[in-house]
Amino acid sequence: MKITISTEQLEELDACEKAIIEFKEYFHKDEVTLNWTPRLQLAIVKSPLRKYIRWAVENKIIPLWSMSGANLSGANLSGANLSRANLSRANLYGANLSGADLSGAYLSRANLSRADLSRANLSRADLYGADLYGAYLSGADYKDAFMSGEQRKLFEEVNCD
Repeated sequence: MKITISTEQLEELDACEKAIIEFKEYFHKDEVTLNWTPRLQLAIVKSPLRKYIRWAVENKIIPLWSMSGANLSGANLSGANLSRANLSRANLYGANLSGADLSGAYLSRANLSRADLSRANLSRADLYGADLYGAYLSGADYKDAFMSGEQRKLFEEVNCD
């Protein structure tokens, strides 16, 4: 799917100044035409532009492809906005998801072992069957997340008041 994105378009959609600056720095131009594929989406998710994925989807700049089964092992996804993203069965082993917005995300059967989920927003996320072995869960918001009782105990042990 071919898409064209320009700084002018971002300004018209009231993108924040920081997002426009980061767009220019990443692409080294004011306008780009991209072949938006699941592979390119994964590259953007791993880039500094990851913070703006949900905004770009909501403003109909890009579609959000399923990332079910994607290999994001060890990726720096800190601060990523992956709200409502399909990451079921994704390999997120050792990924840095600190401060990420994963609200409403589908993480069922995802490998989150050794992942840093500190301060991540997991409210309403589906975590059934996700592997949380050795995951860093401090400060994560797991309110209304869908998970097993065993998984909930892991969060509660780390985040007890």
